[in-house]
Amino acid sequence: MIAKLEIHYEIEPTSKREKLIDQFLKLKGLIDKLNVPENPLGQLKPASLAISILAKEMGIEPVMHLRAADRNLLSLASELYGAIVFDIKDVLIVRGDIKSDQEQKVFNKYRLDEIVEIFKKEEKLSKINIGLPLTKFDLNDELVKIRLASKADFLVTLQINNPSDIPIELIESARKAGKKIQSYYMLISKQNMEYLQELGFNVRLKSEVEYLEEIAQLEQLLDGVILSCPRDFHFLLNILHKYRKR
Repeated sequence: MIAKLEIHYEIEPTSKREKLIDQFLKLKGLIDKLNVPENPLGQLKPASLAISILAKEMGIEPVMHLRAADRNLLSLASELYGAIVFDIKDVLIVRGDIKSDQEQKVFNKYRLDEIVEIFKKEEKLSKINIGLPLTKFDLNDELVKIRLASKADFLVTLQINNPSDIPIELIESARKAGKKIQSYYMLISKQNMEYLQELGFNVRLKSEVEYLEEIAQLEQLLDGVILSCPRDFHFLLNILHKYRKR
């Protein structure tokens, strides 16, 4: 029996506090959780912990992202203890995007699953739900096997374009391993299509009806879907309102 599908939204981090508050007010009651990426695409943005705290104070449950490449184990643990202070329950640990045209020192050489295992041994940190990304769908891939066998509480897959992108075998394997599974799902609109093409995404416009039907199909597959809609927040809100009114 699959639990109710959680609807997440991945926010575009900004240092404009008023913009964040405005978005939080409009999202409240429409989403279950807010994903807060950290320096996405290697671009300097406000810390995920800071935005997560603001979301929590406004009554929205955040999923705080942590970039392991920028921190040693002590620094990562410090961020997690900060999350505990503000009752932030969910953290996704990622390696982190690094711009190809920049040299950047990597402070953490541990595999992500090793980092999770270390923190799960500490009583206080073990209470946080820690997630890991799944960068492939192939069950025969060694890294996929490692992530499935890890101490992570949930796994987040690659971007999907439709429900059929997710192999049923992968979902079943995650469930057998006692892990919740979530997937990224991007909303394409006339307003953001060109921007996403410039970033290298293979995009196709869909109708609102198509989006609503596909999200409904994901209810039978996933524990959570992470919606994103770069540069078109109003289109996202429209989809969310219609989904909640079904």
